[in-house]
Amino acid sequence: MSLFGIKTAYAANIHKTGGMGMSLQKGLRQTLLSALMLCASLHASASVMTFGTGAPVNSQGFVGSGMVITNGSFGDVRDYQGASIGVPGERELMINRNSSSYRFQLTNGGLFNLLSLDIEQPTAAYSNWATFGLLSVTGSNGASVNLSSDVFGTDSFGTTFSGISWFTLSNLPGQTFVDNIAFETPEPGTNVLVLAALGLMGVFAKRRKSV
Repeated sequence: MSLFGIKTAYAANIHKTGGMGMSLQKGLRQTLLSALMLCASLHASASVMTFGTGAPVNSQGFVGSGMVITNGSFGDVRDYQGASIGVPGERELMINRNSSSYRFQLTNGGLFNLLSLDIEQPTAAYSNWATFGLLSVTGSNGASVNLSSDVFGTDSFGTTFSGISWFTLSNLPGQTFVDNIAFETPEPGTNVLVLAALGLMGVFAKRRKSV
């Protein structure tokens, strides 16, 4: 159903019942229900930030799948991986206890939902000196989650980090080896629909006061 369809359905309901009056609440509920159904039909676009293969690179300014690291230490995107997740030879990001927080945001500065990330097991050469601790994940919405950096696998966040503009990763203390940061961005049509629905609600409220 299009936005035009929602408006048409609402107008038809008002005409059938003879005006705003007692039909206001029913018409509003029906309109919002239609809007929610349309929202449900629009899917978010999912992406996964990985760190590629090859020689080590600096983490600050690293870009992957439309996301950029805007703050972090240097020379710590390299092959740390054993055989626990993914393919040996892929690069991972090491979150170092001696550096400032690593901050991630979209290259276009938009909002997104952080879905999950993988904590990798380092190769034997790195695990000999690695000191594991807690990986702290903090979002622009004020939410924060601590993960054990020696429990390897995928950590999912549900709706904890929804609608954020950035998030940070930092250690308390220790090193954590991170890969496959999954996130999603709303389709443009979703934002348009939400704004249109809010506009319709304003019109309904104004008309109700005039009745």
